[in-house]
Amino acid sequence: MSESESGANWQNALAIYVATGDKKMLDQACKGADEYLLTRVETKQTDFNNGYYFFWDSFVPDWACLLGLYEQTGEKRYLEAAHQALRQYAMFTWMCPTIPEGATIVNPEGWAPWYPYLKGKGYARMRAKRDTVPNWRLSEIGLTSESSGTSTGHRGIFMVNYAPWMLRVGYLTNDQWLMDIARSAVIGRYRNFPGYHINTERTSVYEGVDYPYLEYDKLSVNSFHYNHIWPHINILLDYLVTDAYVKSKGQVDFPSDYIEGFGYLKSKWYGNNLGRMYNHRNVRLYMPQGLVKTNLNQLNYISGYNDEGLYIVLLNQSSISQKGTITVVDSSLMISNQVISVDVPSEGIQMIEIPLEKVVAESRDYVYDPESGLTGVIINVEDKSTLYMYVNKKDAGYKNAEFTYSIDGQPFVTMPSKIFPFEQTIILPYNAKRIEISVLQHRYDGTDEKSKTLNLYR
Repeated sequence: MSESESGANWQNALAIYVATGDKKMLDQACKGADEYLLTRVETKQTDFNNGYYFFWDSFVPDWACLLGLYEQTGEKRYLEAAHQALRQYAMFTWMCPTIPEGATIVNPEGWAPWYPYLKGKGYARMRAKRDTVPNWRLSEIGLTSESSGTSTGHRGIFMVNYAPWMLRVGYLTNDQWLMDIARSAVIGRYRNFPGYHINTERTSVYEGVDYPYLEYDKLSVNSFHYNHIWPHINILLDYLVTDAYVKSKGQVDFPSDYIEGFGYLKSKWYGNNLGRMYNHRNVRLYMPQGLVKTNLNQLNYISGYNDEGLYIVLLNQSSISQKGTITVVDSSLMISNQVISVDVPSEGIQMIEIPLEKVVAESRDYVYDPESGLTGVIINVEDKSTLYMYVNKKDAGYKNAEFTYSIDGQPFVTMPSKIFPFEQTIILPYNAKRIEISVLQHRYDGTDEKSKTLNLYR
C-alpha cells in the first residue's frame, strides 16, 4: 500500500528545528500543531480518514510528536494533547477478561501450540516441556492486537512501543492508569526476544531465554521477524531509561532523539547525549552486557559514567523490597568482581556510586568533549587497531572540519573532513601507546571553533 504525503507538515518542521536550531522551523511547527489540535484533537472524529495505514497509532492523534513539541517548548497544551491521544490509544489494549487466580498447565502433551499459519507452510511442531504457569504470565492484558484487521491472528503483540511513552506521559500528567498499562505491557513478559505475538492457545514457550536461538524453521509457535530485534531492544532501553526517570522523579534524566520507525515503531533513542544521575552531570549512558550480576531477579538497572565515577541505578519491579548483593564487573573501567550490598525499596530505586581511579582515565580508549562534540575511540580487532574520530554534534552552521592527531609525541597530522558527518579513521601502529586528538570546525559565517586536545591511551 502506498500513500501520498507532503513533507511540509508540522512534525517535519519540528524535526528540522531539533536538527538545526532554526527558530523559524519551531514557529512553523507550533503553528501547524495548533491547527492540528483544532482539527484532530479537539474535534471529535467521525471516521478513520485521518489514518494513513492500518496500525492502531494511525487511529489517534500523533502523541509522540506532540510530546516532542512539548519538550521543546514547555507549552502544556501539547502535553495535554499527547495525554488525550494516549488515553484513546489505551482503549486498543486488552483489558478483559479478568485474569483468574491460580495457574494453568501449558504444553500438556509435551508439544508447544502450533501456529496455523506456519503449520500450513510446512513448519514442524515444536517439542515443549509440560509446565504449570501462573495465569498472569499467560495473559495478553496490557498488550494490543496488531490492528483491527488482524486481531484474530495476531492477538497480543510484543512490540509495545507505546509503553515507554505511556509511562512518561502518565508521570508528567499524574495518570497512574497509563503508567499501569505501560508496566503490564513490558514487565515479566520474556527473558529474550520472544517473536512477534501471542496467537495460539496458552503457552510459556516464548518466555525462554533460549527461544530465539532455535533454527528459523524450528520456530512454529509465533511469527519471527528478525528486523524487529533492534527496535525491540530499543523499546526495552526506552522503558528502562523512562522508568529511572519516573522512579527518581526526574533526577535521572538523559536527553533523547526521536526515531520514526517503520510501521508503528516510534521510540526515543538515548546514548548520544550526556545526561545526569541525581547530582552527577555529564554522565554517558553505559549499558555493556554483564555489568551487574545478582540473584535479585526483580531488579532492573541502567548505568552511566563520567570522569568521576560509574553510577548504577537499580529499579525494583516488585512490591517487596529487594535486599542482597550485586556484583559489578567491567574490564574497560577496571572494575573486577566488586560486591556491593543493596536494599531497594518496594517498586523503588537506589543508586550505587563507584569512584573511578585515575589510572582508568589514563588508560581509556574512548574520549568525548561535550563542548566541541569531538569524540575519539580506539577499535581493536584481533591484531589491528584503528582510531575513529568524529564530531558528535549537530551540523547547524558548520561548513567543514579539520581533525589533527599525534601518536606518541610525533608531529601532529591534519586530516580534513568536508562533508557532515565530520569524521576520520586512521590505522594505528601496533605499538602506539598515546594518541592526542583535536578538531577545528569552520562555520559558514567565517568563524572557527577549536576544540581542546584529548588524550587516548592503549
